[in-house]
Amino acid sequence: MSKQIQDMVFEIKFEDSVTGVDYRMLTLVNDEGHLIVEHPVAINTVNYLLSLDTDERNKACAAYLAIAFNYTRDYPEGTGAATAEYARSAWVCLEQYVVESGLGEFTDEDFANLTVIDFYEGRAVASITSPNGSEVVITLRRQNGQLWTEHVRHFTDEDTIPTIQELFQEWEDAANSRLQIEPAAVMSFGDVNFVYAVDTSEAARVRREALLQITIGDRLIVEQRIFEGSKPILYFILEVFNMLALRFRIGSVASVNEEDRVTILNAVVGLIGGHLGMSEHVQIEAGMVYAHEGSIDDHVTYAITHELTADNLIKATYRFMRMVDDTMRRSIEMVDQVEYLEYPMTPLEFYNAFQVDISRELGVARRFDIAMIAAIDNASGLGKDNELLFRIKEDMMYFKQSTLHSPVIMGRKTYDSLPNPLVDRLNIVITSQPIKDHTTKSGVVFVNSKEEALSKAVNYLTENGGDKIWIIGGAQIYAMFLPDAAELHLTVIHAEREDADTFFPEFNHNAWDAEVLFDEPQLTSREGEDISYNRFIMRRKA
Repeated sequence: MSKQIQDMVFEIKFEDSVTGVDYRMLTLVNDEGHLIVEHPVAINTVNYLLSLDTDERNKACAAYLAIAFNYTRDYPEGTGAATAEYARSAWVCLEQYVVESGLGEFTDEDFANLTVIDFYEGRAVASITSPNGSEVVITLRRQNGQLWTEHVRHFTDEDTIPTIQELFQEWEDAANSRLQIEPAAVMSFGDVNFVYAVDTSEAARVRREALLQITIGDRLIVEQRIFEGSKPILYFILEVFNMLALRFRIGSVASVNEEDRVTILNAVVGLIGGHLGMSEHVQIEAGMVYAHEGSIDDHVTYAITHELTADNLIKATYRFMRMVDDTMRRSIEMVDQVEYLEYPMTPLEFYNAFQVDISRELGVARRFDIAMIAAIDNASGLGKDNELLFRIKEDMMYFKQSTLHSPVIMGRKTYDSLPNPLVDRLNIVITSQPIKDHTTKSGVVFVNSKEEALSKAVNYLTENGGDKIWIIGGAQIYAMFLPDAAELHLTVIHAEREDADTFFPEFNHNAWDAEVLFDEPQLTSREGEDISYNRFIMRRKA
């Protein structure tokens, strides 16, 4: 069985789409060419898989097919993602494949960026995701003219999962007791459709819900839900035009990419300016201004204005506010400018970047970032026998300068490996042992949970200043905080220690922006051997 697992191979087959959705087929076959699992893959997921290196791609392919198999696990044998021969063992095959191929066991992160697709009659698509490989979230979407509607179902690993056909039929049967969205007005220009739809169900006679959408061909790009009559479709089109023209990345246009942005802008100019003769409303010129309001959290609201200046800059004015009581409001206003081809910071990005000044002015608790710092080899090795794999003087200085006057969170084994507690820092040690069993030292606190560690860290920053909580190891502590981390400071040594016994956790590089700190690899010596390294600061994408 081991040989059979190791000899499996993934193939992405390029086949013509017959469903109106561009896709390819992903398959896993064994060394004898027998098919184990296969499933369609949307072209954007194919592009993501092809962007990974070989090992990352193989594990991502396995995770994708694991989701595909899991949501079809209750289908009649042989009619789901797995072939009849392997219907009962496909998941086991996939798990053994990643482990015995040296890719490591599946983790929640392996499934985070994957969406499996399935098709129903005509313009109906099901998108399947999983937070951990066992739970399943199925989003049903279908098209009526230019309008897309959706329905979401959640299943645990203990639930029986109906077929996609059964789920769509269930949705159809229950339509009278839910929203019945039907297009009321559609305006089109080329492939771009502007749709206004209303809820016609009996439950919505008094206060009906309306839906505003922009689609490009079959793809839903922008969507807003409103109360019927509160926002005419023309107002909606002009609102989207202004936000896209002035490069907003919030609200309904937050996820519009550059290509779709240009397509929609041209469509609005053609529709409003050409067909309706209202060209004065769709001019991108100096003096163009648009404002948007929203909230950062339960306490802080914002008003942001973008203005196109005469020298082709976007002037972004941020105003943050907090209500102290019924009669008093505290606020702060700040301004930033960028070239027109760039995007200004979103309100949340700006708030986080200047949280010290903003929080002080508004009188609110600051938001703190979690940063992780580590030195790893080419195989993500961290250490051996509770010791670092490499000791680089310059890297040790970088570690000290980065973490000085900040809280540092570590595990007990990492703490035990230190000759002394780190000075001018709060050493927070997470341990499973009773706190009373540890000797108290100045600058050191022992805690039994992640939550308690963060509480100690936030209290320290509130009293002493600073804006980062540093995670310094070991492997289990890195894995514990990785989902919450905003930054990863990784020194990568261009070597590989085969005897490493602890490793930095795997993460999806596509979810991070990487900054390289050295133009050329730096050189150091270890036992007479020259070794090169570089340093990367990974910042989580918004």
